Amino acid sequence: MSSQKDSDVLLRIQQMREQDEFSPEQLVQYMAPNASSHFQLKLVALDIEIRLQCGDRINPDLYLLEYPCLGEQIYPLYREVKKEFLETYCPVRRGKLEFPCSLGQYVVHEEIGRGGMGVVYRGMNTKTGAEVAIKVNFIPETVEVEADALRRLDHPSICNLHEVGEEDKVRFLVMDLIDGINLKSHLEGVQKFEPRAATRIVLQAAQGLFSAHEKGIVHLDVKTSNLILSSAGTIKLLDFGLATSLDKFRDWGGVDAITFGTPAYLPPEFFKSEFGKPGCATDIYGLGVVLFELLTGTVPFLGDYKSLPQQICDHPPCRPSDFPDSRVDEFLETICLKALAKHVCDRYSSMGDFVSDLEQWIAETQPTNPALASSED
Repeated sequence: MSSQKDSDVLLRIQQMREQDEFSPEQLVQYMAPNASSHFQLKLVALDIEIRLQCGDRINPDLYLLEYPCLGEQIYPLYREVKKEFLETYCPVRRGKLEFPCSLGQYVVHEEIGRGGMGVVYRGMNTKTGAEVAIKVNFIPETVEVEADALRRLDHPSICNLHEVGEEDKVRFLVMDLIDGINLKSHLEGVQKFEPRAATRIVLQAAQGLFSAHEKGIVHLDVKTSNLILSSAGTIKLLDFGLATSLDKFRDWGGVDAITFGTPAYLPPEFFKSEFGKPGCATDIYGLGVVLFELLTGTVPFLGDYKSLPQQICDHPPCRPSDFPDSRVDEFLETICLKALAKHVCDRYSSMGDFVSDLEQWIAETQPTNPALASSED
């Protein structure tokens, strides 16, 4: 295809997009494998942008499989397009709000958290005077995904949803304000947890996830930054923006056209279908990574988007007991490594079984500090 024809096609697509007459599915007809690499790259960029606008989740690996000639250009392109999209279509990410400001019946006082999916503010309900957390998701479509999941859940380890609000076309979630710190930030200060403390934290998270699984909901983004350790010592699981129904995995055929979670916490089945289908076992693996991280101070595998999948699929994790100054015993290590098993069938068959082993370990293990025993009762 000549450069002039390339330009004409891109112009036509742009015109159709401006008239809301174009969808990601229509782009396929233009993405011929024999087209120039420059044109293919332009179309891939358009496809990524259109899918982001539609609220789709994107897996860059799919483009690599379809267009291997683009090679290492795919990942930088994906990051660049996503960054530009977030800056253009997500007003809350263009700059900090001037505080105090208002969103509906809520006064927003300050930003208290920011991640890949959204930004969280400390606010107050002007009608009741109650302090709340207000979350604005960068991709608007994920607001309803998260809200639908939270409406179905009721567990002490899961943050409560108050309502979904809207102001000037900005939809937001209003939730409990938790006085605490996420485990990721906490680890930066303490480096790692004592085994008993780590296990009690993971047990609470596992109980919350087991409750979600019983309602047919998989979290899909279990990680230390999504677990808040409150000042009272309890755990709250946050960010159900990627949550989905178990039914959606029934026809899973391997790599899907969406990106889930954070690579270091993703299980092998998200990269190779030979390891089984995602589902509840996905959350079990993610929580296994959390347990490993609390016990050792690091995740099992480190690397970039390119190297991590191979490590996760092909290499066994180190044993937590092999780390310096480790106090991890054989039973707890077995629990952790079972959750991190490569194949879905080799992990716990349910989150309930994971909970049972964690409870058994706690029951059979005496606190190293006698004062700790009374504080846990």
